[in-house]
Order: sequence, then C-alpha cells, then structure tokens
Amino acid sequence: ILFALTDILLKNIKPLGWKNSNYRVSFWVIFLSFLSAEVSLRYILKTELTFTEQNGSHWYSSPYRQIHLQNILRKYVFKQEDVCLKISKPNSTVVDRKNEFSFEHHYNAIGIRERNLPRQKIDLSNVTLGLGDSFTEGVGTHQDSTWLRQLETLLLTHDKNALTINGGSNGGDVFTAYYLLEHLLYEYCHPKTIVLNINFSDINDVIIRGGYERFISHSEMKYNSAPWWETIYSFSYIFRSVMHNIFHFQWNYYTPKEFAQKKEEALEQIDSCLFHQYIPFARQKGIELVVVFSPVQSEIESNNFPYVKSKKHLISEGIVVVDLYEDFKKQGGKMSDYFWKTDLHNNAKGYGVWANAIHQELGYGRAIARNRH
Repeated sequence: ILFALTDILLKNIKPLGWKNSNYRVSFWVIFLSFLSAEVSLRYILKTELTFTEQNGSHWYSSPYRQIHLQNILRKYVFKQEDVCLKISKPNSTVVDRKNEFSFEHHYNAIGIRERNLPRQKIDLSNVTLGLGDSFTEGVGTHQDSTWLRQLETLLLTHDKNALTINGGSNGGDVFTAYYLLEHLLYEYCHPKTIVLNINFSDINDVIIRGGYERFISHSEMKYNSAPWWETIYSFSYIFRSVMHNIFHFQWNYYTPKEFAQKKEEALEQIDSCLFHQYIPFARQKGIELVVVFSPVQSEIESNNFPYVKSKKHLISEGIVVVDLYEDFKKQGGKMSDYFWKTDLHNNAKGYGVWANAIHQELGYGRAIARNRH
C-alpha cells in the first residue's frame, strides 16, 4: 500500500518527470535494493547489530543520549529528589528478559536489588556492601544466587552476624557507585567492608559518560556528546557497515587508534576515582575496602587484562585486590560453563566463582590488609 501511494504521489510531481517509466524504474530499483540490504543486514546476516540489539532489544539505544530519558524518568516518574542516584523504582519488580534468560529483579524500599531488611537487623550485623554495575546487581541469575547472596551463605558458616547488601546498579560504573555510596548507601547500612567490582565496561562507560563532572546537580546528569552521525547510525545498517568496514570505526564510535587513547584516559580517571575518592572515604570511615577485577569470557581466553597498572598500584597502597581473571583460569573446563554467550554476564555457577574467591579474603582474613589511617 505504501509503495503504491508513494508511486501515485510522485507521478503528480511533474518537474521530476516521474511519468517517464525510466525514472520510475530506476528509482524503485535503487530504493528496493537499499531496502533489501537493510532488511538482510538486520534480520538475516545480523552482522551490524549493536550489543543491546543482539541481546534482545528491538531498537537502537544510544549510550550517549539515554541519560536524557533517565533524567526525566527519575525526576517525574520515580519522583527522585536526586536523579544522580543510580537506583530503580523503590519496591518494584522488573523482569530482565534477554534472548538467553529471563529473571525477576526485586527492588527494596530504597531501590536496590535487595531484601527489605529490618533496621535492627542491619545495625546488629557485620555488613559487607557490594558496589558495582550489572555484574554486582546480578544480571544473568536469580535474586538468591548473585555473588553477594552466595557470599553471604559462605560467611555465615563462621560469622553468625554476617550480612551482605547488594548495592550494585545495572548500567552503573565506578563513578555512579561512589555517588551512591556517598549519598545513600553508607547511611543506609554503615558497612564494615566494601567490595567494589570493576570490569571492562567501566572503561567504555567512562569514555561515554565522563567522570564525576557528569553530576551537574541533584536534578541533572550529563554525558559526553555523541558523534554527529549517530542518528543515521541508529536506523541504517548499511551506514553502520560502511562506518565499520570502510572507515574502521568500532562499536564505541572510535577508530582503534582513537579508542586506545580514550582507553588510557579512562583508566586514569578510574584510578583517580579509586585513589582520591574510594580509598580516602574508606579510611576516614574505618571501612575495609576490597577491589574485585572481573573478566568476561573473551578476556580470559585472550589473556586481556586492562587493569594491570591499577592492580599493582592498589596492592602497593595496602588495598586488597581479588583478581578473578586468575580464579576463572583455575577452574579448568570450558569457560562457557560460567558465562552467558551473548549477554556476557555470569550465570549462577560463574557468580559462585566470585563468591568463593572473595570468601577466601573475607572469610578467613588471609589477605585482608587494614587500610592505613
């Protein structure tokens, strides 16, 4: 119908000479060729899909512009007084439905994927607070098999007052986690230990979002600007193919050379956040800080560990580091047993590796180094 209506409309545009059959045939051949290529790239070849599209989303989601919608939702729908807090709607349930799995995420009264715990229970417990992004929140598994919940089970075998709090935030990063700690979670649970997870996505997130300067005010967050051509990229798979294969732009909108530079800058920003915010905060409050570096399957198989300098620097400062790259290598067998292939997050078995590795530090205290005051 659309085809016929367009043809009739163009017939009436005389300056184009549309009634000339050669014009009409040429136009429709070119148009249908482009349409066929777009459909083939999107639904058959699927070579130009973004990560979110591969993972079940039916449309493009801009990593740069999504913050505008989040500002509106948090301010006017969730009624948050501080939109910079990366939390979900309090006392809500969200189904995280992907191509490979579907799990419910239940959020408590302050908007984190955690139980609604009595105040007295929290106050009387030895609280271990987990911070990080979707890996800490536990994307890819049930509420009762996140690494924090499995860790709590292990800690309770020798500490009846052990309690873990899941402060992870799907879509968060090292900066949003610190903001959440400083403005909400510390007062909520007064942790004795903080376990902070950092992974590959923190680098990309900082490149896109910037550092602490993104927190403009309690009513606004602002990310870095997207490239001018992102709108075309969002709906045209032919354009994506050209950008990737001819101009050699990666999925993060940078060429390999540009990304290498941006990556180094992001690593410096992450280190700055660790050494100028997390560590001073922990020492001031008398909290033990543990930093966990976690990989995805491809990083283990390619021996690609981007945080070598950060790890050495943290250890030299007396901070406990858990290197899950090494722990997963020790498991043996297929790494696919611990990760979802497309989604990249761990499954329950993979999060069990996290829990056991961190328990070696927290449970037995073999490597806990008190933060120097």
